[in-house]
Amino acid sequence: MLAFPSGSVSTEMTAELYHSPCCYYQRTTILTLEEMSHAFYLSSRQLNRILLQCYHTTITAYLKNLRYNTALAYMEKGGMTLREIAAECGFTDYQQLRRMIQKQKGPETHMI
Repeated sequence: MLAFPSGSVSTEMTAELYHSPCCYYQRTTILTLEEMSHAFYLSSRQLNRILLQCYHTTITAYLKNLRYNTALAYMEKGGMTLREIAAECGFTDYQQLRRMIQKQKGPETHMI
């Protein structure tokens, strides 16, 4: 993890910023960049800058990856249709989830 110069954002705050999206799945609405930046009294641009510097990712990419990995976990667990998984993970529809899986795993991937 990169250290910030004195007087800037602390390491503890960056860890909190990075792990905050986990509450995304415990909410009924989608957590937005604006909500997160407001919670930490930062602009959305500054929040993205901090995450890029410390974790080499943007919040948008992080949330996209989080949704994808959660969907894969649901698929491995079974008992849900692809439509149900897509809705549960915050995708706009199951086609969006299918495209993402095919992009990551290849077009020959078989799904539910």
